[in-house]
Amino acid sequence: MNKLGQFGIILGTLFLAEFLQIRFNLPIPATILGMIILLFLMMTRIVKLKWVEDIGNTLLDNLSILFVPAGVGIVRELELFKGNLISLAIIVLVSTTVVIVVTGYTIEVLESKKKGKNI
Repeated sequence: MNKLGQFGIILGTLFLAEFLQIRFNLPIPATILGMIILLFLMMTRIVKLKWVEDIGNTLLDNLSILFVPAGVGIVRELELFKGNLISLAIIVLVSTTVVIVVTGYTIEVLESKKKGKNI
């Protein structure tokens, strides 16, 4: 399948998620719901990995481009951040530490289950 068709599958799941999110007033963002729908479709083998793998890799290779608008938005609103710099730094440090610890623990649990041990 060509990349345009693969992109259509991903975009279709996003449109479905957007519709469901608006229609049922769900508290989950449509982008997250779209990923959940795509995961479900792939787990049930309705959508095969090879159908979206090439475009997925292309999107991952160019992921840094998608952060440019967020960076520009932060620079434009820099005045809002100046008064809260210490609070923001603490939040970033704590959340990063939590993510690292949880990720490490999750990997340990998964590896021990893979080897047949329990932590």
